Formats: sequence, structure tokens, C-alpha cells
Amino acid sequence: MATDVRVGITAAVEGSTDEAVIRRLTYEVGCALYRVHVKHGSHPLQQRISGYNNAARRSPWLVLTDLDRKYPCPAALIKDWLPVPAARMCLRVAVQAIEAWFLADSASFARFLDEKWMSKMPLSTHKAWRDVELAAEVGGVTPSKETGRQ
Repeated sequence: MATDVRVGITAAVEGSTDEAVIRRLTYEVGCALYRVHVKHGSHPLQQRISGYNNAARRSPWLVLTDLDRKYPCPAALIKDWLPVPAARMCLRVAVQAIEAWFLADSASFARFLDEKWMSKMPLSTHKAWRDVELAAEVGGVTPSKETGRQ
């Protein structure tokens, strides 16, 4: 009888948006996600990276951070934060921030956000959504009939 053997990883991220991305990515690729350490910013994450790297000698780790303004590129950040990565350490850098990944595919992001979800957001967030809508319109995305959004 075959058993379902999945690779399991532990992750560390800057914030809750990053956590959601890690959870979805690991789900999509079929990995078991043991734990996500949310550090509330790049500085606390950087302070703990050596400990995560030490743990990655024994088990797989994925660390996701945004590109800080003080680094010209992801390679510079990785070299500074993690000059000698453990074999099971994977440090990835979102350029400039993880939210940019969402906006890169504005049509899919717009489909993800429906009117029901929008009604639960604070009013200040509606302005941000309108900015996304405007960007989608400029990019040639047309609203769907069901939700008024693509």
C-alpha cells in the first residue's frame, strides 16, 4: 500500500500577507507546511536568519522577505543576510514587496476579490481597490458581468 509522502517545510516571513502567500504556494506544490514564523518586519526577520539557517541543517526552511531600499538587488540582500546558506535553506526576496506580485496579475487578483469580500473592508481600503481597478482599466481589463470586476 502506497503512502502519501510530502516534503515538509518550516517558513519565516515578514507579515501576514507573506504568510498567506507561503501557505498558498506550499499548498499548490504539495508540501506540508509545519509552521510559519511571522516576524512583523524585515529587521526582526534578519535578526533571526542565522538561527533559521542553523535549523535548516536538519530540515527544510523557506524564508520570504521584501527587497529593502538599502539593497540594490535581491542578490545583495541574500549575500548580506545569508553568506553561507545551509543545504536546506531557501531565502527568497520579493521585489519590491509581496503585494507587487498580486498587482502583477491584476486580472486574476480582481477575480479573486468579489463584492462580498469588498463589503467587509474598511472604507480606506476601498480607495486602494479603486487604484487597482484603474490600473486594470489602463491595462485593458474589462469588468465581468457577475461581480462588476474582472
